[in-house]
Amino acid sequence: MKRFEFRLDRVLEWRQTELDLELAGLGRLTAEAQAIDRRRAEVEAERSAAEQSLVSSTTVEAQQLAALDAFRAWALQERVRLVQARTACETGIGEQRQRVLEARRRLRLLEKLKGTRKSEWEAQFSRETENLAGELYLARRARPVARST
Repeated sequence: MKRFEFRLDRVLEWRQTELDLELAGLGRLTAEAQAIDRRRAEVEAERSAAEQSLVSSTTVEAQQLAALDAFRAWALQERVRLVQARTACETGIGEQRQRVLEARRRLRLLEKLKGTRKSEWEAQFSRETENLAGELYLARRARPVARST
């Protein structure tokens, strides 16, 4: 009997590649979300440091107050922008997770089909082996015994 061959092996490989690409996309989006979080922390730290430096100084000029006010306004706008970017990123992550789940489902379906086909092949191989062994046994029994004279 010929060896086991799954006709859809190339499709199975393609599905694995598809899953790998979707996982890479999810990783990229997750890294983007982490970068946004780091940037938000940096902006907050800069704002806090600017306020702290002004509070700790002995004299405060009007220009410094105006600069701090402008910086605080910018930090607020930047925080709002980063929150919106993070929300959009979270939406993208959710959609990407769905694509990953779907790709995994399609891959598992083919893997299960391959397993089923291999089990069927193994059962058929076992039947053929048993039949061949039975035929060989019967052929030996039916053969006349050669006597030496």
